[in-house]
Parts: sequence; structure tokens; C-alpha cells
Amino acid sequence: MNYAELENELDRVELPDSEASKKPALSGIDFAEMQPHLKDGYSIKGLITPNSLVGIIGQSGSGKTFFATDLAMHAAAGRRWRFKNVRSGLVVYAALEGPVSAENRFVAARDRSGFEKCIPLRLTPGPINLRSPSDVTLLLEFIREAEASHDTKCSMIFVDTLSRALAGGDENGPEDMGALIAGADSVRLATGAVVVLVHHVGKDESRGARGHSSLKAALDTEIEVTVRDKLHVATVTKQRDLPSGDQYPFRLTTVDLGFDEDGDPVTSCVVEPVDEVPSQRMQPRGKHQTSLLAALQEWHRAHPDRNSISSIEFRALAKAQGIDRRRLQDATEALERFGWLKSEAAGFQIIEDTKP
Repeated sequence: MNYAELENELDRVELPDSEASKKPALSGIDFAEMQPHLKDGYSIKGLITPNSLVGIIGQSGSGKTFFATDLAMHAAAGRRWRFKNVRSGLVVYAALEGPVSAENRFVAARDRSGFEKCIPLRLTPGPINLRSPSDVTLLLEFIREAEASHDTKCSMIFVDTLSRALAGGDENGPEDMGALIAGADSVRLATGAVVVLVHHVGKDESRGARGHSSLKAALDTEIEVTVRDKLHVATVTKQRDLPSGDQYPFRLTTVDLGFDEDGDPVTSCVVEPVDEVPSQRMQPRGKHQTSLLAALQEWHRAHPDRNSISSIEFRALAKAQGIDRRRLQDATEALERFGWLKSEAAGFQIIEDTKP
């Protein structure tokens, strides 16, 4: 099912009583009447903008679900995260993969980190198929009921994982991935909340999220969680309206929850922030990444008084290496993920090759 078919199907589905049964007329604003938006500009300041689509990606065992749990708890509590202001609101967490483990993660974080039990956070095990208009409607109904119960608007919706929300669809197919994105956008637009998709990376980590490229194109923010030097590092690998490249290292600390019926301990983990980013970095893969990094390092040696290269110089350098625009984007994103580059307003910062 493609975008148009999904939208047509959504039009035929009866929405909850609180939703209009028909699409409203398009609104508009003339150029002369446009004003800067200075308030309500963040969900998590400097990291996540309101009403956006976010991806948290990583290999199995990278800690991405624990990172997502940590964000969810802070968003529901309105507690500052990594010294960043957080706008509070209801958080809905769809734990479509391992709901029992998800509940244990929240209990561990609640008990270990001192979160109040009354914060507006609700867990659902699903199932939810974001490609299905009827399931989108069920999710909207669930959110509306939770908003009424907690007497607050929904601010963030987590879907863990994307592959479960595809419900057997083809991750690599543009139609199935496009239908899932359209479903996520329908939830986002109907609620005004941030939708966070927790997803796996492919076998080649340098290529980022698994599946069709339309996912990355649709994301406003992408955060990749990796394991580095025995620590976990969340790296912002894409931002539509904010700088990318920020890194948030953390460790996972085991928390005892009790004992099962056989007397064996039941445990989970909580996120504990770490101040210093580990120095170990992944080496580039493939000829384009390798040649681009070598050229950047040679350029840096020729310009020892500069730590940043402009976008114009960067593209010229890549062109001299025979790297076309599409390959350049892939190589650049990989070098950012691997810790060799950090994007800036007018170019890139070249991070020095310091050995651990």
C-alpha cells in the first residue's frame, strides 16, 4: 500500500469521537504575515523538536532500547536530560518487542533513578501495524484515553521496534516502508506529538538504519547507539533543523528487581550518563570512506591552523577523489557516525586522530 492508498483508506476509517471525520480545509499564511516562532520550539532542547519523526537505531545489544526508555522517562517527568530542558507531557510507549522486558526496564529506572510513580507514562504491548489504517485508529484511541486519564496532552510516542510495527511487511520495499511512514505521520499529525521509531541497523553499520532509504529521508532526527570501548554511545547522525554530531556516552548498570518462582534473581539495567566520550573510533569501510578520510586528514595537515573545512572546500575535495554526490552523502554520514567528522553550520569539523 502506497502513501495515496493509505491516505484514502484513512479517510474511510471512522476516527474517534474527538477526531473530525473529514479532513479540514487547508489553512495558509501570507508572506507578509509570517512571524518567527520563538516559543514551544523543543521537546528536548537541542535534541528533539516538537511534532517530529525520530529514529533511534542500533545493533542488537547496543543499548538502544535502554536509551529510548531513559528518554521516555525524562519526557514524561519533565526532568532535565543531560542538562537539557525537557517539555513534559504524556508519553506512550508501544513495546511491541519484549513487553515484559520493557516493563522491567521502566520499573528499574523508576526505582533506581527516583522517578515519581504518578508521571504520565503508559505502556502498551500492542500489537500495532502502522501500515493498517484501523490499527492507526486504535492507537489514536489509546492515546486519547490515556490523555483523558492523565489529564495532559501526549508529547511523545515510542514504537519499539519498527520491524514489529511493519507486521510482516518488507523493510526494503518502498511501498511497505512508505505506508509505515505515512501511518507514523498520521499519528504525529493527529496528536501533535513526537513519534520515535526504535529500529535496527543493517549488517553494514556504515549504511545506517536497516531497510529502504525512504526511512532516513523521512526522519527529522536520527540517533545511533553503538558500543565503544565498553561504553555505549548515542550519536546524533541526522538533524533536519539542528546541528548533528553530538554524542551522549552512557553505561548500563544492573538493577535487582526481585526473585522468580525458582528463587533466581530477576534483573534489568538503567542508563547512567558518562561525561567523557570514549576515544576509540570505528575505522572507515570501503574505498569512498577511506579515500575521503585520507584526503581530509591531508588537508588538515596542510592547514594546521584550521579545525574546520567549509562545505565548498569539502565538496571540492571529494570531487578530486572521484566521489559523486550520492556516494559523498553516504561516506560523510559514515564518517560522522564513526567519530571522524562533526557537521557545523557552514561545513565540518575534522576531529583529530588521537589514539586511546
